[in-house]
Amino acid sequence: MNTHYKTKTLSEIKKSISKKIFEIEGSLKSLSSFYQASDEFSTSTFDYISNSIITNYPIVEKIVFTQIVYNDEKDIFYKDMKNIGLMNYKIISNGLKEYYLPISFIAPDSYNNSQYYGYDILSKTYMDKFFKNIAIDNNVGYLYNHIYEGKNTLHMVKTTYFGTDIPKKDQRLAQRCGYFIVSLDLKSLTQELENSFPGIYVTLEQNDSFIMKKAPIDIFSERSAIPFIENKFFYINYFAKIF
Repeated sequence: MNTHYKTKTLSEIKKSISKKIFEIEGSLKSLSSFYQASDEFSTSTFDYISNSIITNYPIVEKIVFTQIVYNDEKDIFYKDMKNIGLMNYKIISNGLKEYYLPISFIAPDSYNNSQYYGYDILSKTYMDKFFKNIAIDNNVGYLYNHIYEGKNTLHMVKTTYFGTDIPKKDQRLAQRCGYFIVSLDLKSLTQELENSFPGIYVTLEQNDSFIMKKAPIDIFSERSAIPFIENKFFYINYFAKIF
């Protein structure tokens, strides 16, 4: 297989990944903007919009809304949760804090996903800095794994603020309301790529730990980095049979 073919294939895989990621990013931004512009945002509205995104993009595993809840506002927050039908809702965290970031909406509605209601995203304390930076920058942030149990998941995070306008940069932390998080199943994404590129085996990962077992002589492998998460990279690893 010649170098031109390998370069062309890698370029097409990159374009396919980027197109899918940025389309979903656009949907996430729209969801966040709609929430911010709405006087009320019901569970039915969240379910309708989120399930539409999931239907259009099967690689989306789940979508959640997690909001800032200060410790002295927990009782009011619990009352709000009861009003939308979550009678036994409790914040699940790792101790007393100034504020929490519990999941209050989640789609799709399933028994497995119901276990995440109330889960405090900041239970892992190092996450606080990440979410603060996302709010200050007002950009979509990318996080590999870390939020839920499981592996090979890419989380896309977007802040929403109080009021209809985006606050000035020095006011964004104080004005943040919460975050929408779209979780992508990278295994499903690579399966889509393999369906689009017959004969190609693709893996995506964040670090440089991928080790390819000794391949037959009729197999070539390529590796390329695409910057998604701050200063870190996702690596595209793929094998292709020579036909």
